[in-house]
Amino acid sequence: CAGAQAGNGALDKARTAFNEGRYEQARTLLRPLADQKADKDAKLLLAEVQFITGQYEHALTLVERALVRMQKEPTAPAFTLRGVLKEKSGEYATALANYQRAMEINERHTEAQLRRGLLLLKLGRDTQGLPEINAVVDDLANRYNAGSIDGDARSLMWLGIGLRHTE
Repeated sequence: CAGAQAGNGALDKARTAFNEGRYEQARTLLRPLADQKADKDAKLLLAEVQFITGQYEHALTLVERALVRMQKEPTAPAFTLRGVLKEKSGEYATALANYQRAMEINERHTEAQLRRGLLLLKLGRDTQGLPEINAVVDDLANRYNAGSIDGDARSLMWLGIGLRHTE
């Protein structure tokens, strides 16, 4: 039990470093945790660090490993990150499928829906992409007005509003 607590402490420190933009420190803290077979959270957070720092192939490997560990309870962020990585490599159909899977797990996972809408626009499928983006913006605006929106969702809302004004 003490080992698990130590692991949780290191994971918490890594999350703090990640949230503060100290990616090298987060990576250093996460590597030993991610090497543990059962630590899907560390693998996923390390995958995010690798993505942000441009290590796309390593990020994809970590996401794949995390998803294997999450078989019974996969998370929307894991599928969203895999979608982003597949989109980055030009695998658009696979990216769309991953965004869709994320939305099936959590219908209010706004990042997946926004990314799906943006990719559909990129593919010239405006009649599908615009309604997705508009739905995200409307949902976020409603949540904002109700006072139940966090900083990340607020950023996505303003991004979506900006996109609406460029149509």
